[in-house]
Amino acid sequence: MPNHNQVIDTITSKVVLILGRFTAKRKEVLDALRESLRALGYSPVMFDFQKLGSRTYRETVSTLAHISRFVIADLTDPKVVLQELKVVVKTLPSVPVQPILQARAKECVVVPEDYGAYPWFLPLVRYRGVADVTGAPLKAAVAAAEAMVLRRRLPTPVAEVVGSPAPNMAAGDVKVARRSRNSQQGSTKK
Repeated sequence: MPNHNQVIDTITSKVVLILGRFTAKRKEVLDALRESLRALGYSPVMFDFQKLGSRTYRETVSTLAHISRFVIADLTDPKVVLQELKVVVKTLPSVPVQPILQARAKECVVVPEDYGAYPWFLPLVRYRGVADVTGAPLKAAVAAAEAMVLRRRLPTPVAEVVGSPAPNMAAGDVKVARRSRNSQQGSTKK
């Protein structure tokens, strides 16, 4: 029987949240994007349904983002998308956000300036139409998001303070042990 971590890892390895404006014209592109992601082995989820019971739209987007491998956000007609993104970009550093934008849209109106401070908010990928969201631009967007997922999941050195300094000790007098997250989790097995 799989443990909770395995179940969560399985879900979060496949789900891709698609955010966008769901007018008839935009939905055609987003549906093509969803089908392309499905063909690549992902489980795309488009938030194009009614809000869930007592949850607000933001709460629902946040819940879906928490179980996603990454998010693709179409910023072409961003009336609601920017509000949804604020929840994801500013609170979920483990979930890369890949913005896409139709070539004829105005980028300066769409992308908030401070998002550049968040490395998991990836560089914008432009597309011309439905053919692009099923071809090379989609593959570039997915590759960038996957690369960020892998970078964020690699073991990183963790500093652990072994003793706390007395008020008169210099900062250099504190012992610091460096080890990776993997060695912390699996070092007890022999």
